[in-house]
Amino acid sequence: MRALSSNNEIKKAVKSENTHPNGKGCWVFDRGADNMILKNFFVSETDQCIIRLKRSTKFSYKDQDVKVSLLVQRVKFVSSHKVAKIKKNRPVIRIDNLAAVRVMYRAKGKQYPIWLVISRNTSHGGLCYLLVKSNLTAPTEVTKWAFKGYRLRWKKEEYHRYVKQEYKLKDMQMKTFMGVQSILAVLAVAMCMIYKKKKSLHIELLLDAGYNYQNKHTVSELTNFIYYKISKVVSNLLMPVLMRWKIQNTEPIMDNGQLDLMFN
Repeated sequence: MRALSSNNEIKKAVKSENTHPNGKGCWVFDRGADNMILKNFFVSETDQCIIRLKRSTKFSYKDQDVKVSLLVQRVKFVSSHKVAKIKKNRPVIRIDNLAAVRVMYRAKGKQYPIWLVISRNTSHGGLCYLLVKSNLTAPTEVTKWAFKGYRLRWKKEEYHRYVKQEYKLKDMQMKTFMGVQSILAVLAVAMCMIYKKKKSLHIELLLDAGYNYQNKHTVSELTNFIYYKISKVVSNLLMPVLMRWKIQNTEPIMDNGQLDLMFN
């Protein structure tokens, strides 16, 4: 059995969903998409995209191929962005200087004007480079739009990371890929129900779990690392359950009003 190409699988998934945004959405990827195949695809086939770049990536700037790490010396930081994060119950302010410059990218024999957006942390000087294809034209608007979209990606990445880590998906002995998709669907629905419940079901779940998840007896402890605390509760509830290869196949009862998910 031949191995599947991750690039082709990503392209196939994007093509299958690309008609739904209707020009309003944006594809966001981390540095894993910084290769020629995927960059050519996203620049030429999508309306808007944001890809985090490696510092060695080159673009055509004023008829020269220049690394993005060297372009920093030629661009002007036009705006700044302030982000407040809570650490140890105290707000910590982070300020990034932002810059955007038009560069050219060649894909499938055609030149595409795109944006190279750069952020520089004012405290330690750390740099972040983004390839941005956007309908916006003003550099200030592009920089704020790009980093807002890129930061939103972290919420989904955090969800997938903690699901794989806490529920040990790699250890589940599922028979088919459809089975893995089914268990992911169940976990996603459970997570949605927990977080969208208006009566703060996640707090009640932590308080009534029968296990002390709080390091300190303070209200903030109920929300610190909330993803992992909730997943720990669910993992404890699922401890008696073990999925195995040999699963009895039984005929499903039709029209019983229940959701039918195949786990084999």
